[in-house]
Amino acid sequence: MKQGGGEDMEEKERGECQAAPLVKVCVQAGTVFLGPGLCELMEKIHSLGSIQEACAAMDMSYSKGSKMIKKLESRLGISIVKRQAGGSGGGSSILTEEGRWLVRQYRSMTAEIEAAARDIFGKYFQTGLIKPDGGTEG
Repeated sequence: MKQGGGEDMEEKERGECQAAPLVKVCVQAGTVFLGPGLCELMEKIHSLGSIQEACAAMDMSYSKGSKMIKKLESRLGISIVKRQAGGSGGGSSILTEEGRWLVRQYRSMTAEIEAAARDIFGKYFQTGLIKPDGGTEG
């Protein structure tokens, strides 16, 4: 019997749903210094040409975003963002070649890890999240 949302009530009662793993990939050396938030900030700096606009687009204070970038640059010992001081026309910021490379590598690595997680999830939960009736443990 179908309910208003088109979902079979028996499936809903058993708790079945469209599930998938959620993986957050961070890079650390003692402490985390690169993750999805910082990578997104770097992408927005690249597309918007401004740390301040990138932070605003992410609903983040300029102070926090600037500190995140400086922490990464300090950790890696290289410049990730090239800043041009403002004047009458305002300042600008762009990712350095190293910054663009880091974003590409991080996104590629993350995509591979997410694909592997989906494969592993499928291996263990191919019939759903609830143990099938009559199944065996293990």
